[in-house]
Amino acid sequence: MKRIFLLLTLIVISYSIETHKIHKKGHLEKSFKNHSKRQFKNWQQHLLTEKKLREEIPHSYEEIANEVNKLKTTWKATTYKRDYKPLLGAILDGLEGLPEKKFKQINADLPDEYDPRVAYPKCESLREVRDQANCGSCWAFGAVEAMSDRICISSGQTDQRRVSAQNLLTCCSSCGFGCDGGYPAYAWRYWKSTGIPTGGLYGDKTTCQPYFLPPCDHHIEGSHGECPATVDTPKCVKNCDDGNGANYSSDIIKSSSAYSVSGEKNIMQELYENGPVEASFTVYEDFVTYSSGVYQHVTGSYLGGHAIKMIGWGVENGVKYWLCVNSWNNEWGDGGFFKIRRGTNECGIENSVNAGEYSNTEKSISETDSIFNLGPYEVNIIEVASGVNNSPRQFKIYEPKGAEGKVPVVHFLHGFQLKYNYYDTLLTHLSSHGFIVVSSQSEHKLIGGDTTYKEAEKVVTFINWLKENLSSKISITPDFDNFGISGHSRGGKVTNRILNSDPTFAKSFFGVDPVDSAPPMSGSSDPPSLNDPVQFKGESMFVGTEKGPTGLSPCASSGENSVNFYAGYPSPSHHIIGAKVGHMDIIDSSDTSGCGLVCSVCASSSSSQLNSEFISYTGGLMAAFFSSTLKSMSRYEDVLNDSSNHPFSTTLNEHK
Repeated sequence: MKRIFLLLTLIVISYSIETHKIHKKGHLEKSFKNHSKRQFKNWQQHLLTEKKLREEIPHSYEEIANEVNKLKTTWKATTYKRDYKPLLGAILDGLEGLPEKKFKQINADLPDEYDPRVAYPKCESLREVRDQANCGSCWAFGAVEAMSDRICISSGQTDQRRVSAQNLLTCCSSCGFGCDGGYPAYAWRYWKSTGIPTGGLYGDKTTCQPYFLPPCDHHIEGSHGECPATVDTPKCVKNCDDGNGANYSSDIIKSSSAYSVSGEKNIMQELYENGPVEASFTVYEDFVTYSSGVYQHVTGSYLGGHAIKMIGWGVENGVKYWLCVNSWNNEWGDGGFFKIRRGTNECGIENSVNAGEYSNTEKSISETDSIFNLGPYEVNIIEVASGVNNSPRQFKIYEPKGAEGKVPVVHFLHGFQLKYNYYDTLLTHLSSHGFIVVSSQSEHKLIGGDTTYKEAEKVVTFINWLKENLSSKISITPDFDNFGISGHSRGGKVTNRILNSDPTFAKSFFGVDPVDSAPPMSGSSDPPSLNDPVQFKGESMFVGTEKGPTGLSPCASSGENSVNFYAGYPSPSHHIIGAKVGHMDIIDSSDTSGCGLVCSVCASSSSSQLNSEFISYTGGLMAAFFSSTLKSMSRYEDVLNDSSNHPFSTTLNEHK
């Protein structure tokens, strides 16, 4: 019954995919492809609420400023020339926040006033005021400004690198909607899980990805020129700007943690011990007229959510304040800085503080840590069509640019009804550690397609062709004497067929949630490959998923998944099962929507963040495994054998 149900499901899927292609999604829904339908509805409601609240604004900024100054409160106001609503891009509700950090003991000797510009005078970023221009990217700016400060402070004021707002804005799909707003907490998650390259102000060629918009005259008739009327979020680009000369992969900076902090005393201690943080708060009309003093909301209607950098604290005329930096250039406020009342959770600012720890000490970064980051090589991706130089199939090459000597080769085979190009992030990670990776396209049909026997023959034919022709496609030297093979899902079964037919075909085998089931309607013509004794004597590793065997129609069913591959393969072998993830969490989140309901049949995490972290984790395991087996780098054996420090939760770790 399970096979019949699966067949009917796949037929419906195939039809749904074709009909789905004729529909075009709107810009906002496309941006939201990494979130659930329920969250999308919440976001739509959020937009409607914001629109309604903003339409109720009754005053001009001149009236607001006059009213504030007439009240003679704790701050002074001035009149600026423009509408600030497009700049308020912090979404203050909707998604789960970061785990909260609480200090076991609060330092009783914290000073009454603290300004890190005085404590760390050589950290140039602490005095810098960036300009987000007319893009709702405050959520990204507040984050990268604080990250840059923390890098400098942790280095003893020697590391002056700036973190790229441009890259965070455009490449963190789980963070939100680019210039249309984002979630500050997810910016810090992204710094930890994926990392961000360097990037400074517009036109800064000393950094990998500087900001795409120049400063503009938000406030007065100044020297910058008018701000653009509308701004679209640029596409994510994973290379450094032309003329910079930096290697994108090696330029990536990552944190060791991401967390939230709340409450006056906890925030003060975090600022004092680790440096500036990102804080978010509700903005009312009066805030945008701020000129000096300690801001507190006294008049005006709701405008939106805003994220900024908080750096210190103090007391002015008996009023406690937080010292903060805005991203509206230095013509706004008090030279781009402002003070906001402390200890009263003014506008919610003490409830939404995010941060992460960065360590610049090379000794503290073990092989376990570094292998799960992108490696030192920038990766060049080359597409080759079927028939070119008589190639028997379409394929992609992931080339580590500048790798010297003979470079090991790994062939990767995709899963059933999937595509060879759904694994860019995973295979780029592997290649960045010094491997030539080739991913080729198989022909899968729902009914009457190739058995895994026939597909194995075709893969062998292709790899034999590759041995003769790969050198002409790339600028480095492939080493087929050190050849590894890998496959996801059905690709694992096909690989096992190849190795049973020729145990010397590859030196090592890495299975990504491999599945040993037969295609629909194939019956006895394609029995499980593990029915035959495993002939391969090389080293193997299998990574499974906790949710793979679950769901109405499991995609990695019990009895035919990674557990069985590990049991069937001889020593040495490794087996790990990732927690809370499913069979399709290994493919790029941007491609999950592309494969339509094919992917939705399989139980998955439904979390773009877990998806991203699991891909980085698996890519790191692959890099460690093939470094050990194809490059004889024995130090990576410890990474494989000791999973206690791995940066991802697992339900099973076994080795033999």
